[in-house]
Amino acid sequence: MNRSVTLIAILSVALLFGACSGSKSFSKKAKKLQEAGLVDEASDFYYQALLRNPQNVDAKIGLKQTGAIQLNKKLDAFYKAYSLEKHGEAVYLYQDAMDLQKLYAPFVDVPVAPYYDEYYNESLNTYLKARYEVATEYVYEQKYEEADKIFKEIIKLKPDYEDAQSMAEITTIEPIYMKGVESFEAGKYRQAYTLFEQVQGIKGDYKDAIDYRQMALDEARVNVAVVPFEDATGKSKTLDEKLYTATVQSLLNTNDPFIKLIDRGNTDAILQEQKRSLEAGGDLDVSVMEDANIIITGKILSYEQRGGQVKSQRKPGYESYRVKEYDAEKQKSYYVTKYRKTSYTEYSGSSELYCTFKVEMVNTETGEILASELLTSKSRDAVNYAQYKGNYKNLYRGSYKSSTGAMVAGDKVFTSYKDKQQLDQKFTTSRKSLKSFGQLGAEVSTDLSKQISYVVTSYNPEK
Repeated sequence: MNRSVTLIAILSVALLFGACSGSKSFSKKAKKLQEAGLVDEASDFYYQALLRNPQNVDAKIGLKQTGAIQLNKKLDAFYKAYSLEKHGEAVYLYQDAMDLQKLYAPFVDVPVAPYYDEYYNESLNTYLKARYEVATEYVYEQKYEEADKIFKEIIKLKPDYEDAQSMAEITTIEPIYMKGVESFEAGKYRQAYTLFEQVQGIKGDYKDAIDYRQMALDEARVNVAVVPFEDATGKSKTLDEKLYTATVQSLLNTNDPFIKLIDRGNTDAILQEQKRSLEAGGDLDVSVMEDANIIITGKILSYEQRGGQVKSQRKPGYESYRVKEYDAEKQKSYYVTKYRKTSYTEYSGSSELYCTFKVEMVNTETGEILASELLTSKSRDAVNYAQYKGNYKNLYRGSYKSSTGAMVAGDKVFTSYKDKQQLDQKFTTSRKSLKSFGQLGAEVSTDLSKQISYVVTSYNPEK
């Protein structure tokens, strides 16, 4: 414990010495630069010296001297601009001087005469008044981008100046609001809705944005009905029904403001009649869907199940064991690892479900197909495990010409770490059965329903 404390103390002293040593080096260089009349460079080196050691007295004295020269030079430039009534230039020159004073403040105090602050406030107020007048003129001319830049500059210089805050809010919102109105009048209701949403996000009660937003939504929203899907293959069992349910739920989950799903309870009778018509070989009569603007139809075009069985295979292996032997020359016992032939059973299998689905969006008024997509989805599962009558921890993969008798030339035991790790994983895996085709179907259904939702929500009649 004492050695640890001592070591820490030594390291701390070493670090402190390194910092102090670096600080002195910077301070010496700064002194030479100061003597050569390079004030700005000298100040930089003094500042670096104090960053490394704030207690460096020589660096403090030097920075106070060179800092004062730097600050006075900046204040002279400010006063000159002030005298020439270049108030904008004066404002930023004074702020630059104050930034330098703040930079050095943690180490040295470089004072500024109080009358400079009076001159600055005079220039600031004069400059702000002129800039405010320009900005308000831009607002009158509806040049909102130019006005917005000026109001934000005013706020940065003096946050509570006049009504700059509320004017900046207007110059930010008004262009969005105007674009929203233009979009609404051009019949681009979805775009208008989005723009008025932005307006409300900035200022909820701005003008009549709330009313415009609602009117745009009413115009943009479509009533959508999902028709029970068909199974053209006759092999998918209940996948078409599961996919229908998943699609409805997926569309509800999108929370798309432009889509209103027709209540299933109000359309069941119509949908059943449509289904019977389709089963009888008839066509889909969209005219009966009075409440819906768009109907979603779908058909399973292909459905394939592959695999589904787990097969077993006897595998050659070796079981390790230890044998005690005696070294007569060294007169001591030792253990050697040997291997005897054995076998274990490996089980493997996979299952796969593949489905192709065609989805269409149909305009109920005209019968026009608004969108048609061919979608595919595949779900796969696999298992691979092993069983052994003995302790698998002593089991190794291998090969042999005969399962009986001693090892002969050509027989091999695979004892590498990688081989052993791969074999052990087959014994430690918890999964020993494949997912059912019903489970794979549910996964395919979920995937396809998301794809269908994307097709529906991506459709924009205004493009």
